[in-house]
Amino acid sequence: MYIARFSYAVLPVNRQRAMDFIHREVEAAQRKQLTARLLVPLTRGHGCAALQFEVELDSLDQLDRIRERGMESEQDGNWMRAFREILFSPPEVQLLRVETVHVTSPRIETEVDQLRRQLASAKADNEILRKSAMYFAKESHGRADVPAACGN
Repeated sequence: MYIARFSYAVLPVNRQRAMDFIHREVEAAQRKQLTARLLVPLTRGHGCAALQFEVELDSLDQLDRIRERGMESEQDGNWMRAFREILFSPPEVQLLRVETVHVTSPRIETEVDQLRRQLASAKADNEILRKSAMYFAKESHGRADVPAACGN
């Protein structure tokens, strides 16, 4: 999985309008079953992006389409051009690959170890029962005085 993060520098006077455009993108992404969000930095350095749009992608092929047209199709005209007009500078795009890390807690590891020991014990018990059943089956076939069925 990948995360595409678009960082937008806007003047304070255009901030709400830019947020409206980005909200539109988030909603369009969610309609397409993608996870997307508007990020509003609480702190930032001089010249850093004022707003960010982040979307999770399954493949890199999705990125080119989003960069050119946004999440929505060009149904309502030139909304992307209108958005670009209020930007202070071209958007910065970061592409991140999500690294999956499997973390297990000591409690879970202890429980797994306990379950493994229980399974090994149950397998040993089953083996003893299997051997016992085979032994008694051989014994009963060798004796003529044992009835074929119980209760007769």
